[in-house]
Amino acid sequence: MFSRPPGAGRAAGIMFETCAAMLGVVMAMTLAYAASDQDCINATAWSESVIASLPVDPAPKVDKSIISEADFIVVGGGTAGAVVASRLSEVSKWQILLLEAGPEEPRGTMVPAFGSIYKDNPNYEWAITVQDTPNEKSGDLNRAKMLGGQSVNNGMVYIRGSKADWKCWEEAGATGWTAEEALRYYKKSENNLNPDIAKDARNHGTGGLLPVQRMPYLDNTSKLIRAAFKEAGMKEVDLNGDASEGFMFAQNVMKGSKRFSTNRAYLSQQRALRSNLKVLTGATARRVVIDQRSKRATAVEFTDTDGKTHVVKAKKEVVLSAGAIFSPHLLMLSGVGPADQLKAAGIPVIVDLPGVGEKLMNHIGGMVHPTINLTKTVSLPTPASMMNDIKLFSEDSGPLSTQGPSKVRTFERSPYQPANDKRPYLQWEVTRSSNGRTIPACSGTSASASCYYNQVKMTLVLLQPHKYGSLKLNTTHPTEQPVIAQAVFTDKRDVKIHARGVKDMVERLQGSAALSDSGAAVVPPSAGSACSKEKAGSEEYYQCVLLATGGRTWSHQSGTCPIGTVLDPRLRVKGVPNLRVADAASFPCLSNGNTMAPVIMIGEKAADLVKADNGENV
Repeated sequence: MFSRPPGAGRAAGIMFETCAAMLGVVMAMTLAYAASDQDCINATAWSESVIASLPVDPAPKVDKSIISEADFIVVGGGTAGAVVASRLSEVSKWQILLLEAGPEEPRGTMVPAFGSIYKDNPNYEWAITVQDTPNEKSGDLNRAKMLGGQSVNNGMVYIRGSKADWKCWEEAGATGWTAEEALRYYKKSENNLNPDIAKDARNHGTGGLLPVQRMPYLDNTSKLIRAAFKEAGMKEVDLNGDASEGFMFAQNVMKGSKRFSTNRAYLSQQRALRSNLKVLTGATARRVVIDQRSKRATAVEFTDTDGKTHVVKAKKEVVLSAGAIFSPHLLMLSGVGPADQLKAAGIPVIVDLPGVGEKLMNHIGGMVHPTINLTKTVSLPTPASMMNDIKLFSEDSGPLSTQGPSKVRTFERSPYQPANDKRPYLQWEVTRSSNGRTIPACSGTSASASCYYNQVKMTLVLLQPHKYGSLKLNTTHPTEQPVIAQAVFTDKRDVKIHARGVKDMVERLQGSAALSDSGAAVVPPSAGSACSKEKAGSEEYYQCVLLATGGRTWSHQSGTCPIGTVLDPRLRVKGVPNLRVADAASFPCLSNGNTMAPVIMIGEKAADLVKADNGENV
């Protein structure tokens, strides 16, 4: 709507942008207010006014010029890539080029309640199809395509996983990746803003670039769930500290009431201050150029938004941080991967690495869940309260600073998991849901905000499934998206563990006096008549429900270029000097929790490994 006047200096430009934003707030709120004293609100204008109320960050330094070479090229500006590029640019004598296929991060992603506001928008997301396999109901895999990657449109939850994860890593060949070493980098990245948590200085950091905190607003349903869990004997703990079991109101990547992606934490200010850091958006990597004789990575080939191809030389190293789907795909397009697939696709084999894409790990869960229908604690707004919520949001509080009750997380062991595995296999996510309309939108207008709801779903995530999927090259059309086959409850042990977990949670909720007194009704998952032969509420019944309705994976893909078979412990691709992978693809074992925090930690450590291997003190 408004543009900076030509020739305006930086200070004048920021002042103009601030004034324009303020005017936008006034205009949008005027439109929304026009209906707010009635029974409905102009929801579209209301959404615009929420976004317009956000603080105006300095405009990113955008330079679309193509350079011929850089010391280091980082491919992928997502959760890990933003960290790697930022930390490498701390060495002022190095020229860093960050290539990101997507655009700049849009401002609307800063609103927690708007969640995945750009989900299914092809400008901001990759929609990756998966093969039709047994029990598979995931649909497309949606991966963010913008600076900040999945840290921009995920659930914001900061969970490190279990300290017992690192025993698995070391057994897989990840020498040096111990629990204490991981903790060192978690603390380096973290700026914990909750004093009661930050005081545990052994487990938490306060000087890092990544702000971490609980959401600043707790609604009545969240308090109700807390009471129900405590009735059941569950302990409220810090799951990023010494405890591995219990429940917590999750910590999130945010500051005040706003989401803080790795783009905002690691790139926004650094781009403005460092002339040696060049960020190029709209740059889709096609392959790493590898010398066939020396096997060294020498350059990256990419296309711009006009489809023009460019090649930039890497004087020192190339770091792939394109994620667990695209990092292995780029390796294969570059001639590194399973020789049989490369030959079938007509790609010259430079290094035969069968482990590339061999294992695609992910967390899994069912499609139907225990549901709590709310009465006294519903979060259903009026037009007037929605307008007031914008004011509260600007003051770092209120419903818009949350995603409803979804920050309640529990971790617990299953009686059916191996007794010698100390990791809890079950993670429960409390997520909002709705029955009917939750926003009083006027006809022809629309909005979606996860802070408004009248139902809660208890979603069980199986953290350590016994079988994994795979990622293979499309040998007919190799440059198109890879062929992905997922493993969703194809192992009877996983079905049994999941069913027992659901049974225990349903009984726990149905026995809760807190829920009963609030008028809430617990509805067990069902498959209709498909499971009528089984006794309702039994383990066999919930096994039947799961297999009848299917399951899905989470957005926690990992392990497609693991340390051990593809990478050495310093994240270097075996047989290819000057090439590394630093993202979730490098996981040799599945993280026992959400993957964002471990990926950020890997970005931090990867940068130090690169620095040390290139003569810098760390």
